[in-house]
Amino acid sequence: MAAPASADDQRARVLAVCSQFLQCFGSKPPLAEADQHTLLTGFCILPNLEGPQPVTFEELIKYAGQKVTHLYGSGTTSFELALAESDPTIWFAENLAGLVSGYVVRIDGEDAYRGVAAFSFLQTDGHWKVVGLAGTRWSSEPVVPPVMSEPVSEIMTIVNKFFARLTDYNWGALEATLLKGSGATLSRRPQPPLAVAWPEFVSRLKVVVEKLPPTVKIEEKLHDCEVRWCGDVGFAWTPFVVEIGGEVKSKGFNIFILVKSNGEWTIGGLQDTHCA
Repeated sequence: MAAPASADDQRARVLAVCSQFLQCFGSKPPLAEADQHTLLTGFCILPNLEGPQPVTFEELIKYAGQKVTHLYGSGTTSFELALAESDPTIWFAENLAGLVSGYVVRIDGEDAYRGVAAFSFLQTDGHWKVVGLAGTRWSSEPVVPPVMSEPVSEIMTIVNKFFARLTDYNWGALEATLLKGSGATLSRRPQPPLAVAWPEFVSRLKVVVEKLPPTVKIEEKLHDCEVRWCGDVGFAWTPFVVEIGGEVKSKGFNIFILVKSNGEWTIGGLQDTHCA
């Protein structure tokens, strides 16, 4: 039996999958093999002049494939999408990983635009896949703003609000923290990851709560959280402990991918895993 991969090996594999996924954008035909590196039913957020646009990876592949195919048909000879950092920070635990990095798009060898993207990954059947994504972009002329990590409250305010409303079973107020049209990708090993839109996600939470005695509270307590943000894209890595009636029932890790909508942070995606 092969020895389990080390944390460094797993991080290298996550980075490789991310790079391979981005390389697919410039292939001919574009994105022909992107489904090998993504969960097609997972959610990603596209930057849009009218506000963040949530789509599934299946929809992203179709949309971006058509755009790049049109470029090639108009005389473009090369299209490249790549990370701008060779060694970005990668958060990793169990079968969940996250990455925040600058990226660059080059058309015919010239920088077209740059941006920053937040990625999340889940490992299934021994393979890492991109399951969450949001990005922001700028033209090639201005300097891309730095990725920030302080103050933590910039990102954690909306995340803490989400959990406070969960603890209070205030479902309407909880839904107000979520970007409409997006959803969560849940890891429930040994089953494969499951992508669910926000309405189903909230319904699943309600089912759990309804099984509890009325006086028993469920709380998900966070610790050692880390955040990043740049422009209209944010990321939070939030280890957690779930307590029911004051008793620890499970532990794990969340990734929150956040975007600004109408100038306010909103939760554009959530990925999680539970530890043994």
